[in-house]
Amino acid sequence: MVDLKPKKIALIGDLMLDAYTFGNVDRISPEAPVPVIHVTSESNQPGGVGNVALNLAALGSSVSLMGRIGSDISGKTLLKELEDYKICCDSVVVQGGFLTPRKNRLIAANQQIARIDHEVIIPIDHTLENSLIKSLPSFLSGAGAIALSDYGKGLLTPKFVQAVIQAASVPVIVDPKGVDFSIYKGADVIKPNLKEAYAASGLSKAHSLEDVAQKLLTVTECKALVITRSEQGISLFQPNTEPRVFSARNREVKDVTGAGDTVLATLSVCLANGLSIEDAISLANIAAGIAVEGLGCQHVTLEQMQTVYSRL
Repeated sequence: MVDLKPKKIALIGDLMLDAYTFGNVDRISPEAPVPVIHVTSESNQPGGVGNVALNLAALGSSVSLMGRIGSDISGKTLLKELEDYKICCDSVVVQGGFLTPRKNRLIAANQQIARIDHEVIIPIDHTLENSLIKSLPSFLSGAGAIALSDYGKGLLTPKFVQAVIQAASVPVIVDPKGVDFSIYKGADVIKPNLKEAYAASGLSKAHSLEDVAQKLLTVTECKALVITRSEQGISLFQPNTEPRVFSARNREVKDVTGAGDTVLATLSVCLANGLSIEDAISLANIAAGIAVEGLGCQHVTLEQMQTVYSRL
């Protein structure tokens, strides 16, 4: 496998707290036809762009994170978790009146049986947005790549996204959200999943994926459109180039949670190391295949990737 050197990655996106409640189910509630969970343990972990940060750290990268939290317990817990993983959070801002998104997954017998979401989606405060934009030159300094992880929670406004792209002198890789991909115009790589790609193109399933990709390439003017397709692998589309399909490397799929974050992190590290987009996707495929074999969000290491690579 290619020797990936430690690189600084500038990471920007929506932060949230992933909470996990583990327990046992051995009876149905007498109050309603729902399982009763006897809680055995609880844990918290950075979610959203925070999970991308943990993936990057597992790959040996130094991470500078720009994001937003609320002035609440979830925000404080999230910040502490990130700092425990040595993630630089100097550019994480606190917005008054904003509720830090928290997703609590209820798990019994190694299966997720419900998820409880606490969130109110509001745009970032204009003053905070302008402050973050003003700080971009220093924040991006020394980065080998810039990763944008858009979860649609209000941080990555069109103005903010374009400011990042215009300030960039290294590859910009975007994990998009929503149906208007024009806000990412000029990014180097845009990485939607299949459902997101069709939705953003406005085309029906009667149209081919090539039709979808061509429309998105025109709208975004990106250098590479990387469409993740679950068990069908990853498809690469570039202007004036034949499409390529990279077969999935899955062996046993237990949970696809966070696999997209793993792909974004791996692509970012590879491109920061100067690899071609083809080589980056090949390695991202390996990392994703490892990630879906575990329960919950997995953080794949270079050693794990090397082990799988050596068997190919």
